[in-house]
Amino acid sequence: AKKQWIAAFAENGIRSRDQLSAGMQHARSSESPFWPSPGQFIAWCKQGVIRSFGLPEEGELYDMVMKYSAERGYYESPERYPWKSNACWLMVTKLYSEMRGLNLTEAELKKRCGKELNAMSKRLEAGEEIPAPVVMLPKLHMPVSNEKELDKIAELRAKLNMPRKGDNHG
Repeated sequence: AKKQWIAAFAENGIRSRDQLSAGMQHARSSESPFWPSPGQFIAWCKQGVIRSFGLPEEGELYDMVMKYSAERGYYESPERYPWKSNACWLMVTKLYSEMRGLNLTEAELKKRCGKELNAMSKRLEAGEEIPAPVVMLPKLHMPVSNEKELDKIAELRAKLNMPRKGDNHG
């Protein structure tokens, strides 16, 4: 049995004392009189690591994406939204973009929330520093008059030896 548990830990990336400690903490607080299966214990280890980094749980992350989706229009930019953490900013904006771009169902988005949490916890476990939201520079569009636009087009046509509209060459 010991070999099976060790193999299960290795197969699922449970390699640190912190991970095992998180699983044991959950097991001690569980009201079940039975010891969990290796799969359940591994899930507890992973959840504990996610919580230790201050990351939300899957359901909470899903709710954050939905709340952002509903409220994002109230803010000048995604970076101005009141994020709980830098990691939440990255995860929620990524999941929101995927939800919109791929037209994800609720079930698909919830599944991606779990994957995103695991990916973020691995980044944090590896010691990666998650950057703060950076406000993107606004696009500075300087409106010009139609006359100036037509002059610019004529200039480009002349450079490319293209006849102007209405010119008869023949």
